[in-house]
Amino acid sequence: MEKVNSYSCVSKPLCNYNVQYSTNAAKLNSSPRFLSNNIGITSDQFIQTDKKILYQEQLNKLFPNGGFDVLCKEINKDFNIDNPANVKLVSQYDGVTGGGYQFYKNEITLNYEDILGSDTKIVGIKNGKRTVLTSPSVKLPLFVDKKSAEEFLKLHSQNGNLGFDQLVAEPVTENEQRKFISQKLAHEIIHSQQHMILRQTEGIGEKEVLKAWSHYKPQNLIDNYILNHFIEKQYSNSYWANQEPTEQKIPKESKTAQIAHVWLEAIRNYPPVESPEYLRNPIEMDAYIRSAQYADKKFGAW
Repeated sequence: MEKVNSYSCVSKPLCNYNVQYSTNAAKLNSSPRFLSNNIGITSDQFIQTDKKILYQEQLNKLFPNGGFDVLCKEINKDFNIDNPANVKLVSQYDGVTGGGYQFYKNEITLNYEDILGSDTKIVGIKNGKRTVLTSPSVKLPLFVDKKSAEEFLKLHSQNGNLGFDQLVAEPVTENEQRKFISQKLAHEIIHSQQHMILRQTEGIGEKEVLKAWSHYKPQNLIDNYILNHFIEKQYSNSYWANQEPTEQKIPKESKTAQIAHVWLEAIRNYPPVESPEYLRNPIEMDAYIRSAQYADKKFGAW
């Protein structure tokens, strides 16, 4: 058996109005900062480093004075997380194209391109009222790059403007970008909360969660022995082996426990991100809905 990956909510392109756009499609319009006399470092490496630094600077501008770390702590507190996950910011140049929550490491990965790579929004205008278009499935606004926005407007201007009098592309504001990032982060912290509830439910706990993420379904006693042996090794190398065992304080007959078992099966049968079943998976549906509700309550509606 291979190592348990246990990633949930890998970043997925927005699926809206029969058109699919990726939120990490945009490229910053800037020239790489080349340094002379650096033998052995290619121009491509400079471009990669430069873009990552630009994203870091952009995030610091949106959340100055350590504001992003403060936001992480605040959302964890709001969702009563007992063991907050480490948040790791990565770029596609780190070899990571998506993001998500990994139970094995208790780690959240956010991708710079996904949270900062799109600078244009689509706005519908009807009887003078302006509406930022959002995805009905992932509950996030249509933030795309300028080229994708132009293609979207061209397509839908020929098909009734989705019922609006007019569709326009506008720059994403800093406040909108902050809310977008906060909603993305809340989504992953909700996954952390789901796993916390699984840990706290009688009869589940950390090892059963690792079993579910293995996607291995024993057919007989030998299979079960192999799985248990594998999980013991996985657990001993996981984040949880160095933590106090979670108190299982959620009664197994409670409504919360019933939901926990639905989530456990959702993990056991977690579909590929590219599949239609992804957006119907119970842990994803819950995280999309509740993160949107949280962001609206915290920052106001889009």
